[in-house]
Amino acid sequence: MTDLGKVLVQKQALERQFDFHFETTFWEEFSIADNYGSDGVREHYDLVFKQWKDNLRYLTELVLVLNWKIYQWYGVDDTLGLTYDELWKRTDSYALETLKDSDLHHYLSILD
Repeated sequence: MTDLGKVLVQKQALERQFDFHFETTFWEEFSIADNYGSDGVREHYDLVFKQWKDNLRYLTELVLVLNWKIYQWYGVDDTLGLTYDELWKRTDSYALETLKDSDLHHYLSILD
């Protein structure tokens, strides 16, 4: 199975496990960035966050992907795991500080 095939199998497993359907290709994109280490992940994050931070559904999905990436790398590659943890905290804080009313409710209900 190709690397892309493995990434897609992981994505499908996450969708089944969490009863969640991805709208973006964030999982695939960050899986590619993983190959470039923390610098590659940070660089890709900067692009994604800048482009999608004002889109509620995509911001929510970004937080989910970052969280699942922490889990994926925990105990396997601590540098990547800590990088994803830092980015997750940054993005979650942005969402909690920025979102209001029904947007905040949507965000929290998806993450709960």
